[in-house]
Amino acid sequence: MLVLTGLLRFVLKMPDELVFGRILPATGLMLCLSTMYYAWLAYRLAKQTGRSDVCALPSGISVPHMFVVVFVIMLPIADHDRAIRCRPGKPASPGCSCRASC
Repeated sequence: MLVLTGLLRFVLKMPDELVFGRILPATGLMLCLSTMYYAWLAYRLAKQTGRSDVCALPSGISVPHMFVVVFVIMLPIADHDRAIRCRPGKPASPGCSCRASC
């Protein structure tokens, strides 16, 4: 979660309202629900097979996959979007990360 937060805020420069208001709460809910689902699957398998050594695999965010998504897919899109919004000689728009005129 810390790596995801850092990548979204500092690499992709997403606004805090989006990261902390939407993405992280949804991620937390997803982690909770997926963990309960995997535990239920393990419980069901243990009941069906009569074994007591069944366990659930933990679910979570794949850090290597997250780096691929951020650096290969999202960052080029964000850079391209910033380049279109911030053209030289064009006044700064609300979504522009430039301080004065772009």
